Amino acid sequence: PPHLCDLELIYSDEVEGGAILRIALATGHGRVMVNGSLLRPGEIAELHSMDRIVFGRSRAVCVVMPETLAGCDPQYLEQNCFDRDLLNLLQADSSDAWGELQLYFTDLWQRLGEARGQEFFAPPA
Repeated sequence: PPHLCDLELIYSDEVEGGAILRIALATGHGRVMVNGSLLRPGEIAELHSMDRIVFGRSRAVCVVMPETLAGCDPQYLEQNCFDRDLLNLLQADSSDAWGELQLYFTDLWQRLGEARGQEFFAPPA
């Protein structure tokens, strides 16, 4: 499709932060996940700060709406927005390709052994 989804920003004094952000699939095709749940055709999701969106199978973002996070501890942002274990966002995927990839990773871990497997699959420091 020409574009995967539509994002709509609605300004309103009636909500915290003064705005509402919504996301919807642009067509019946494509894959968008919000906080680990697939967005269905016709569904509109309201987004909030710290929500995680996965576009397709290769792009992930964390929503940050500055007005709702004013005065927030930067450590909180790092802990909650920069997900060190990004694979958790993708595990809701039920595609055949993902299933095969999971089998491959499990087999690789077993061949490496527990200690080397943990080292190899450890998130970057």
